[in-house]
Amino acid sequence: MCALLLLGNGEGIIVMDNEDRENEGDLIFAAEKATPELLAFTIRYSSGYICVGTHPDRLDELELPLMVKDSTDPLRTQYTVSVDAAEGVTTGISAADRSRTIRLIGDFSNKAPASLRRPGHVLPLRARRNGVLERGGHTEAAIDLTRLAGLSPAGALCELVNDDGSMKRRDDCVAFAREHGLRLITISDLVAYRKAHAIRAADALPPNIGRASRVHALIDAFGLDSSVDIVEPVPLTNAELTTFHSPEYIRCLLSQTPEETSSGGEGSGYSSADGSDGNGPIGKEAALARHGLMYDCPLFDQIEQHIRYAAGGTVTAANALGFGRARIAIHWEGGRHHAKRSKASGFCYVNDIVLGILQLQKRFARVLYIDLDLHHGDGVQDAFIYSDKVMTLSIHHHARGFYPNTGGSSVEGKGRGARHSVNIPLDRGASDSSFLRAFSAVASHVYTSFAPDVVVVQCGCDGLAGDPYKIFNLSTDAFVGALELIVSWKLPVLMVGGGGYNSTDCARCWTRLTAVACGIDIAPGEDVPEHVYLDEYAPAFDMCVEKMLVGDQNTDLAIDAIIAQTATV
Repeated sequence: MCALLLLGNGEGIIVMDNEDRENEGDLIFAAEKATPELLAFTIRYSSGYICVGTHPDRLDELELPLMVKDSTDPLRTQYTVSVDAAEGVTTGISAADRSRTIRLIGDFSNKAPASLRRPGHVLPLRARRNGVLERGGHTEAAIDLTRLAGLSPAGALCELVNDDGSMKRRDDCVAFAREHGLRLITISDLVAYRKAHAIRAADALPPNIGRASRVHALIDAFGLDSSVDIVEPVPLTNAELTTFHSPEYIRCLLSQTPEETSSGGEGSGYSSADGSDGNGPIGKEAALARHGLMYDCPLFDQIEQHIRYAAGGTVTAANALGFGRARIAIHWEGGRHHAKRSKASGFCYVNDIVLGILQLQKRFARVLYIDLDLHHGDGVQDAFIYSDKVMTLSIHHHARGFYPNTGGSSVEGKGRGARHSVNIPLDRGASDSSFLRAFSAVASHVYTSFAPDVVVVQCGCDGLAGDPYKIFNLSTDAFVGALELIVSWKLPVLMVGGGGYNSTDCARCWTRLTAVACGIDIAPGEDVPEHVYLDEYAPAFDMCVEKMLVGDQNTDLAIDAIIAQTATV
């Protein structure tokens, strides 16, 4: 969307709402990019009633209450008390003064309520949390557009007017945009963009090309979409990504396209180990290697969208649990459990799970993280290795030389987090029975001893028998059994995806798990319904994952030993 680039460059755009609503056009620009010149232009061609739409949490942080408790505004616009910057302004009404006030609201590093005086000449507006998908207003468009542009979710907005003082309607706005070289979009455009963008971003991940589309198509084909509330993910800003990841890593990760990586161009945002600016092929290559962005985690064309939506979806799901809007929340495009604070690893560029857990910790005291992936959940374990508030439990394959070469000890943890990292390392050929026997015993004990308030479960299904890894010999029944145990605890549950490199088998597995979350049974022998990807389920066209003819190397004695070792937690 070209409009996002313009906002990122500090320009304004025109946003039209629906003809059956206000049928008005607002000039919108990023709050953090406000300048006296941009304000002067806006004031000249608008009502001059400058507002700033932003996230509710931001207004709470700045201690800006609603102007009135019970609004009688027919569109339910939520005005807060008006403000001016406390310093660096005169009367507060000039373009220069108002631009400074707006920048303060958009500067999310400024957390001081005293930086703004009340009342003033700028009107903050409290946006709905899920943006235009929750309310189709200009306030919500302002936070969605700025967030999608990678900026702080705060946008200045003001209604455009004609010279006679009447409001500019659609035709007037089109003519005005053409006259001044401005981009015009509609809120309907933004709604459609947000709805399609998250799945497109997930489909772009190189090891899982097209997987997300197949998963959601099968879920919809079974009619499960009618049994859930669909909430579109809110992409994370750079500032939100750095609640876990280092700023240097995020800059390196998002500063360039794959083509620019080898071009030697300027402005990369890389820095070399010796303190030089890192420009040029050698400096860039060193920075990429330092942050794990080569070999198994190279840059790709839609990496920024993938990262923002993978993380944003998991955080959006966490918020649904935290605010009591759901007891089970699902984000199949998440589950990137290998990424470290400053390094990509194992096809994982962002650790959405850690970001989601950090968000959950704002509402829940004790978080249990469960990892069902074939590979050890090392990135999540490392992030909370010193915490006694997060317990991690990973059931996975462990063998010398098998990535990530961790998770071999049954009980780990450091400092206050000692004995809060539990692992179930299994050998090749793990069957449904050995997997569930080990998992059920250990998970039940961990649940009882740790007494969590909420559970996060990573449902990576590269342990399925049909996966290209061909290490475990699991059917979807193993995952269904594990999830049924977790759901039986009657705690809030956040479910995310993860590994899995046979897209149709992933779709089979996650569709069945979605059904479990909805209290619906889909039998493994049930036929795959007619849908756009039906041909890919040939020749059987059912929900069954075909098992391999291999032995299970996990003996009862070995599983008993693992259960005994974890019993000390």
